[in-house]
Amino acid sequence: MHVRSAIALLGLCALCLLSRSAAADGRAGVVGSVAPHVQAAMPDGSTHELKAGEDVVSNENIVSDASGSAEILFVDGSSLRIGPDTETTIDGFAFAQETGDGKLETRTTKGLIRFVGGKLSKKGNVTMRTPVAVLSVRGGIALASVAADGGATEATFLYGDALTVTSRTGATLIITEPGYFTDVSTLGALTPAQRAEVGALVAKIAALRGTGAATAAGGTADDTLAALFASSLTAEEIRAALAAIGTDSAIRTALATASRLSSEPLIERSRVCVVTTQGGTPVCH
Repeated sequence: MHVRSAIALLGLCALCLLSRSAAADGRAGVVGSVAPHVQAAMPDGSTHELKAGEDVVSNENIVSDASGSAEILFVDGSSLRIGPDTETTIDGFAFAQETGDGKLETRTTKGLIRFVGGKLSKKGNVTMRTPVAVLSVRGGIALASVAADGGATEATFLYGDALTVTSRTGATLIITEPGYFTDVSTLGALTPAQRAEVGALVAKIAALRGTGAATAAGGTADDTLAALFASSLTAEEIRAALAAIGTDSAIRTALATASRLSSEPLIERSRVCVVTTQGGTPVCH
């Protein structure tokens, strides 16, 4: 079986869970899993401890402590994993089931997040803001780490069509090769796309779960996401990743599955685009 086909089947499991869990009207999605402690600040100013299975709404602010994590499953089939020491706000969500139109907007001021695209991302209607950049995922999966002091952002493309990163200065980088990342400084400077170090990236994927005892409303997509990332690795890189993550059995299983699917990396392209003036047309090569 072609590796992309196998991966698509893995991803479908997580999306099917959402369609069963989340009703459409009046909410953006549902909390799929949570490890303590995670606080939710609602639009009306009230706060509470986030719980698996509860609704998530637009303008809800979610803050995890050093051991906390949560996964938000959106109505369109997208998911957002919120890691430890992270603050994220669902700035806006709208989705028309009949047409697939709408928007998903988030804002992360610190911490670690991972986004898995659903129907909205296939049309490019997803934006994730940090203090120094705007990330847009088209039909794919991305990981972002945001520094608490100043908001410097590391954005990594894990799978899909493309990750577009636009800095506060208007410079734009489009990454289409899985496993590549860019850094955005507090001043808005973008680094060229570069290959992520396998051990460090797998460690971030593992860190997304936090260290608290998680409760879940039907399961999470962590194993699927590890497999999606692993699909872009060579057999040698998979062996190195297995050694780096030690006893993390869930990710070990996903990596081993991916290594059986294909021992060759998925080679695609990355393009660098520069906007010379704010709001101008990007020039790519």
